[in-house]
Amino acid sequence: MSSTHETNAVDRTAVLGLHEVSLVFNEGRPTKVRALRDVTLEIKATDVVGILGPSGSGKTSLLEVAAGLRQPTRGSIQLAGQELVGLSRSRISLIRRQSVRFVFQSDNLVPYLTAVENLQIMARISTGSKMESAAALALLEKLDIPSSAGRRLPRELSGGQQQRVAIARALVGRPSLILADEPTARLDRHTATAAIEALRLAADISSAALVVVSHDEEMLGTHCDRIIRLEDGQIIGGVQSL
Repeated sequence: MSSTHETNAVDRTAVLGLHEVSLVFNEGRPTKVRALRDVTLEIKATDVVGILGPSGSGKTSLLEVAAGLRQPTRGSIQLAGQELVGLSRSRISLIRRQSVRFVFQSDNLVPYLTAVENLQIMARISTGSKMESAAALALLEKLDIPSSAGRRLPRELSGGQQQRVAIARALVGRPSLILADEPTARLDRHTATAAIEALRLAADISSAALVVVSHDEEMLGTHCDRIIRLEDGQIIGGVQSL
């Protein structure tokens, strides 16, 4: 019993921690905008968390500071056990390449590379290592992309397949955190459901935490373990999904 408990404790290490994080644009000017206000949040490995809020509520700003793309005006950010505030841009970039992957509403696949080649180029960028075609095909197949589709260009794939390839690409290098910003916004309901299920499967495969930003409360409530609500840059509540 004790060994099982210890293993679970390791698996549940916090991969992202924000403590009283604020982000202010144009501070000291009449055009000052408070994008985030004293946000405190902890996300552990294997968590699946939804971020819900209207446009302008701070959802994208939250993802940007979480990934070290923006330095907060105030507060502390720990990513994969390392404090980001005060680090050089090059050091933050290295931590991000090793630990974080993004999935957007646009798949952002390289249009002149096949699905397999899109995974292989991510391997070179994120880890500096070569990914064999067989390994790329095996990863795609885990997300229901057949071998024949893996050898096609993005324009030759359906919208749902394109998004699943983007999700597979996010697994390269086994990140500890996957950030998805409106990943189903361009998809119909059936395809969106398949995509979010693929995202959950991807997080399970890499034992990563998954954070999904969306306006779709029903989708988040169905597929996320926890929903965090943002309004005017503040967390106004978190609920356990049913």
